[in-house]
Amino acid sequence: MWNQLFQYARSLACHSYLPYKASLKFTRRYTQVCRPLILGIESTFDDTGVCVIDGDGHVLGEDLYSQRHHHVKTGGTVPLVAGALHEKHLPIVAQTALEKANLNDIQDIDVVALALGPGLGPCLRAGLNYTQHLNSTYNKPVIPVHHMEAHALMPRMISKIPFPYLVLLASGGHCMLLLAENVQRFRRLGNLLDDSPGDAFEKVARKMGLQGGGAEVEKLALDGDEKQFRLCEPLSRSRCCNFSFSGLRSMTERLIDHIRDEQVRVDPSNLADVAASFQYAAIQHLLVKTHRALLYCQHVDAAPSALVVSGGVACNSYLRKKMLLLCEWHQLPAHFPPPEYCTDNGRMIAWAGLEYLNTGVQPEANISSWRFKTPWPLGIDESARVKGAQLSIRRFSREILHSSSAYHPAI
Repeated sequence: MWNQLFQYARSLACHSYLPYKASLKFTRRYTQVCRPLILGIESTFDDTGVCVIDGDGHVLGEDLYSQRHHHVKTGGTVPLVAGALHEKHLPIVAQTALEKANLNDIQDIDVVALALGPGLGPCLRAGLNYTQHLNSTYNKPVIPVHHMEAHALMPRMISKIPFPYLVLLASGGHCMLLLAENVQRFRRLGNLLDDSPGDAFEKVARKMGLQGGGAEVEKLALDGDEKQFRLCEPLSRSRCCNFSFSGLRSMTERLIDHIRDEQVRVDPSNLADVAASFQYAAIQHLLVKTHRALLYCQHVDAAPSALVVSGGVACNSYLRKKMLLLCEWHQLPAHFPPPEYCTDNGRMIAWAGLEYLNTGVQPEANISSWRFKTPWPLGIDESARVKGAQLSIRRFSREILHSSSAYHPAI
């Protein structure tokens, strides 16, 4: 009997990775039905993340190394430095994740999921080089994962969100609105034209002399009056879903310079008012475009089942509060990943790899010819059609945007 089970396990090969196909892993003590173990690798920017999950999406072990304290001195992420740090820490982070998963070594892993782009070239190269080493040395098949799609799919690991759903991805390098119709099927309703929201928050924080980045702007805004300074909402006259933060960021920096020129000693309350006014205008911009995207989905008979807000900027409590009001107005559920998973991490890459497997995507056995993808557009660009629909949001603006906005950071 045991010999028959062993032969059956070998015949399944355990590395066919057909969707939903169970495999048999045989040991001298027992056999058990299992799903493939997936190792997710994230190295697109300044976070080195590795995570091990099983075929049911359960996290077995993960580890994360953040480089942000290295880049504070230079006032921003230096790509070559970030890439070198990834090369140094990836093997360590991977080994730690394997140990937390109670696995002996990489041989116990069935599939590797790699974030192949978009991102910074040196960072992507470090992740690809390490994965190619695993592929050639241990014969581990690999699935290429789109970093932004991983953010968009991450909430499905926590809640069973049915397709289609609308996604706002807002981070330090990206900002877009996507209609997720299925795994690897996205319609891009809004694109980023210049500075990302996360980058704008970081640069405003730096201009104010705050250590800790955009999160410090949010904290300072708690003590400020968001109506004290009128900062123009970007693209307010364009009925599109695109995003632009460079003008708002420049206007805020000039305002800070003006306050410092007028005062020998800057009043902290003035900076708090600037922080609150900047945050109000930035979040209003995100809110207006998201509302228009929801109206467009209804306009084309593709009403979403929910709104997902993901990416690093989704950690902002003020944004969450406003998006909850928006979803209440539309009678839609809102989904936010926990703050620790809004930023880059290996868990979302492993989960995206599992989603790919479950839809029939086959991992590749030889990735020696792979190249990383610094720009990598996601989905079909439908932003021009959104603008052509010329959808008005005046009623919404009166009811939500310009209403009293008491700040509730607990949300």
